[in-house]
Amino acid sequence: MLRKHHDRRQFSFTKAFCLTLAAVATFLLQQHQISKLDTVRAPNISSLHLKDDLILPTHPYRADPLRTGILPSVSVKSEVPATRVKKERDVLSMRNGSTNNAGRLLPSFQAGGVMVFLHYPKTGGTTLNGLKDLPKVQWLRINDFTSWNQYWPLIQAHLSLPAENRSTLFLEFHNYCPKLENFFPMMNELRQAADEKGVSTFVFTLIRDPIDFALSFFHFFYTQPCSVFKRCTPQEERSHVWVSATEKHLRKLSPTNYQCLLLAYDMRNLWHLKNESATSNRTWNGQVDRRRVVNTEECFRTFPLLSVFDWIGTTDLLSEETLPLLTHMLTGNATLGTLLPKINAASPSKLSRTSLTSETLQYLRNINSLDLRLYEYVQKNFQFESQWDNLPASIQRIRGDSLQVS
Repeated sequence: MLRKHHDRRQFSFTKAFCLTLAAVATFLLQQHQISKLDTVRAPNISSLHLKDDLILPTHPYRADPLRTGILPSVSVKSEVPATRVKKERDVLSMRNGSTNNAGRLLPSFQAGGVMVFLHYPKTGGTTLNGLKDLPKVQWLRINDFTSWNQYWPLIQAHLSLPAENRSTLFLEFHNYCPKLENFFPMMNELRQAADEKGVSTFVFTLIRDPIDFALSFFHFFYTQPCSVFKRCTPQEERSHVWVSATEKHLRKLSPTNYQCLLLAYDMRNLWHLKNESATSNRTWNGQVDRRRVVNTEECFRTFPLLSVFDWIGTTDLLSEETLPLLTHMLTGNATLGTLLPKINAASPSKLSRTSLTSETLQYLRNINSLDLRLYEYVQKNFQFESQWDNLPASIQRIRGDSLQVS
């Protein structure tokens, strides 16, 4: 009986020992996988602390935000390792064709590559659909995390193709816009895979002047979008409660700092605004708008993560900067970008910036004060003329001509 008890204890000990070994092996494997990705993680947002001012680390490779005069004084906790900061700076500068922060090179797509466009709503991004017809451009739309996971093997296979057989894979995040904190590691995983194969990448987005954004958002979601899109049917239009394009409705229904909100939160589908059972978000009835509102801290914490983009263009200069830049990289012809027709442009009968009263303009500025800071920050830190050391003269001429005309 003692023998049997001893055997049972020995078996229990052996089983526990094996389970411990398995747990240790799993932990070591996880640590190995994590260490491989250590250089491509997003900046450690949790290490930031707030006192009287908002805390924001120095921009990794662009102009120091403190020098722009836009952001309040900032600091980073001392426990953030200096080697980690250097590692992040090195990764960000190397992926832009430079081993130091001084020089950045515009990538070439003559041998194909991967372009990524984070398409925020109402920034003019639909105009980029014209790029689908360019030779050797393969367009994929990422609608959600499931799409990204499904396409990842295809993306990896694309990176492994011989240069002579490789097109440019154009990935458009649309309808689903991941928050920057999630988008950052996704893009760095892509860049790491592309760098290992020697394949070019370019990640960009667009933002819009907050007043123009508010007008476009209002017209699209609250007035008469079915008069613009052929896919809308009369039945669909009658199933929603649309409002007339008046300043009264604009002031009531305009969201607050919505571009900052898009940076800070996953926005899986904005069309829920049209399908809510309550009409507080659809009509002028005095009810409280229940949409999420981003606060100052949440908005400012996204600013360092903007370094994930190689370029952030503005809607105002879409045809003078971003489109010529893209067509130059894709075809070698920058002028082609100026010829693409603008899609979803507002009709003359709708509200416009020049038709608004000074009171409404000031109201929109007040409720979008964070978006205004964001817009100014991008204009300061993503200056087209000084963005790349090898910016072609043809693009510079297009930009210069547009400035002379304006």
